[in-house]
Amino acid sequence: MSAEPLDIIQQIIEANSSITSLLGSTASGDGKVYPNVAQEDVPDDMERPYIVLRLESDGMEQNDLLGSALVSADIFTEGDRTLARQIARNLERAVHNKAYTLGNEQVTGEAVQTFRRFKYEPPQPDPSVKCVNVKIFLRYYRDDLLE
Repeated sequence: MSAEPLDIIQQIIEANSSITSLLGSTASGDGKVYPNVAQEDVPDDMERPYIVLRLESDGMEQNDLLGSALVSADIFTEGDRTLARQIARNLERAVHNKAYTLGNEQVTGEAVQTFRRFKYEPPQPDPSVKCVNVKIFLRYYRDDLLE
C-alpha cells in the first residue's frame, strides 16, 4: 500500500527516538501518546515543541511508479533557536540519503536530500516562538498506480 509523502515523513519521525524525545507529546482518546507532529494545520491543544509538515510540491520521477515530493518541516519551539536547531539536525540525520521501509504497511520512502533555512517568521505575532524550516526531497514508491 502506498502512502502520501507527509505520512511517510511523519512515520519516519515517529520511529526515530532522537527526534521524538525532543518533541512534546499528546495523548489520544484511546490512551496512546503520540509525538507532536502535525500535517498542514496544528491542533489548538498541541504544545511546543512540535513539527508541522507541509507538502510544497508533488510530482513523478522518470519511472512511472516513483513519485517525488518536496516536504517542508517547520520546527516550532519557544525561547531561542537552540532546541529547534537540534531537532532539525536530528531530522536531517534521520532522512538525508536514507531509504526506509516502515512497518507492516510496506511504506517505502527515500529522502534524497535535505536542506534548511534557519530564519523563518512564524505565522503568529508571538516573538518568543522560534521556527527552523527543513526541506526534504522525497522519492517514494507509487504502487497505488498498479492495477
